[in-house]
Amino acid sequence: MRNYFAPHISPIEMAKTIRSIKGVSRNDNEFSEIMKNLVPDRFQDRIHQILEGTEQEDEFAVFCKVMGTCISLNRIDQVPLIKSDTVAPDFIGTFSPKSPLRRLPENVEIKYRCFIEVKLCQEKCFKISKKDLARRRAYADNYGIPLIFAIKFYPFQRSGFWLVIDAKEIESKGRKVSFEDMIESHSAILFDNYSIITSPHLHIINYYKKDAEGNGIRHKEYGGLCGTYLAFPGLDPIEISEKDEVLVNAVLDSFDFKNFSTDNFENTTVVVSSIGGQAKFLSDMVYCLNSVAKNDDNSLVYDASRVIASSDSEENLPLLFDRTYVEIVLSILNSYGDLIFFGSIGDPEKNYKRTIRLGR
Repeated sequence: MRNYFAPHISPIEMAKTIRSIKGVSRNDNEFSEIMKNLVPDRFQDRIHQILEGTEQEDEFAVFCKVMGTCISLNRIDQVPLIKSDTVAPDFIGTFSPKSPLRRLPENVEIKYRCFIEVKLCQEKCFKISKKDLARRRAYADNYGIPLIFAIKFYPFQRSGFWLVIDAKEIESKGRKVSFEDMIESHSAILFDNYSIITSPHLHIINYYKKDAEGNGIRHKEYGGLCGTYLAFPGLDPIEISEKDEVLVNAVLDSFDFKNFSTDNFENTTVVVSSIGGQAKFLSDMVYCLNSVAKNDDNSLVYDASRVIASSDSEENLPLLFDRTYVEIVLSILNSYGDLIFFGSIGDPEKNYKRTIRLGR
């Protein structure tokens, strides 16, 4: 027998309850069983659709946490106590960016308060009607606080790519924006985001042994990882210390490993891979780092809803890596030579000026 919600409960109210349950469930398989037993068949698709949107809200909240520039973020109850012709956003937050690549003087502190509306866009272009945008901007105007949209495009759903853009700019663009608008937006600025480029000839050499327990990193075919070296023209192979090995490999895993050669010596396999000439956003590398760990069924350990649900736990705090872990590894790599380069997302001078304007 299945347990249904009371007949007068709306799909949105059902989704709120289901969302809380997902946060405390152990994995997706367990949650799927709960959904089957709790939600009537006729509401399944609608609940999944609502949850997909709320999951992106959780993703954005965790993104703010790991990028380290958001100093305050609170969810807004979107059921008004006094009805009006306005629409409440998802969050209110305060950012304290230093501008991409930390170009602001040390004595300058920016605090940017804003409302945040989170959207998952299934298309290549995000569109919003004149009426819908006006109602959302009217809510923000009542409080004298700017409204920004944080948009995740479906092809980039499993990534650290967010288009963060002011509602006024959406209006000026005819209420249509795409991921190509990231360069001229708040995306890089509010999160001190930048691009990371590997030197063209950088290679990584990993040693595996079938019977090695190693440091916890295992290849399904070659066995446990027992040594990592970096290879670069003009330098002797650089051995990564055992204490740094796991973190370095986890961070570099965000790049595309292009196998250069694989050699076997008795019970040891040596894999040489090229990771040179690639570019990633810092935000993407942070996302990938949090997506390395897998459950026994090969599903991701990381789940934003579960991270948030357990964030105030005293005993079972979620495993979460912020930007500092990536930046530590990049610093380690560059201590050996110019292996990693950094670039601004968009024009550095325009970004600097935009950051200053946000603080006014």
